Amino acid sequence: PVVGAVLHATKQIPVERSTAGANRSLQLAQEVVAEGGAIIIYPEGTLTRDPDLWPMKGHTGAARLALETGIPVVPMAHWGAHELFPRYAKRFHLFPRKTSRIRIGDPVDLSRFMGQPRDKATLAEATDVIMDAVTGLLAELRGEQPPARRWDPSAHNQTKHGRDVERGKK
Repeated sequence: PVVGAVLHATKQIPVERSTAGANRSLQLAQEVVAEGGAIIIYPEGTLTRDPDLWPMKGHTGAARLALETGIPVVPMAHWGAHELFPRYAKRFHLFPRKTSRIRIGDPVDLSRFMGQPRDKATLAEATDVIMDAVTGLLAELRGEQPPARRWDPSAHNQTKHGRDVERGKK
């Protein structure tokens, strides 16, 4: 009840991933933008499955919203939160004290996709441009080179979202 009230008060938009209702989330996001609001989208749609915590293959929602509305996509990356609250952990690790850092980039240029059909290939390519920007920011924060290829859960027999990392395992 408490978390639900906070989510409702801050106008969080529920996303029904991998369902017919997923498009409704984008419609609600368009309404928020039309009213002058801002939207934060995690393009991966879940916690990364990459063992080294690099961004994985993104979903097309952020690209679709940007291309349909003309709003800019401002990439952000953060690093360090996983030390405070590890993936799938049941409690925080407050001590020793942790540091989290955030980097915000320049808006992503998606102009080359304007006027193109909003088909799967175009949206996937625009999503890759967004994910490249996020990955670049994270590489700066980490001071490391990202992997040459982005992690694709389906290529590793993993679900795209939810708590189960490998299909069939809990």
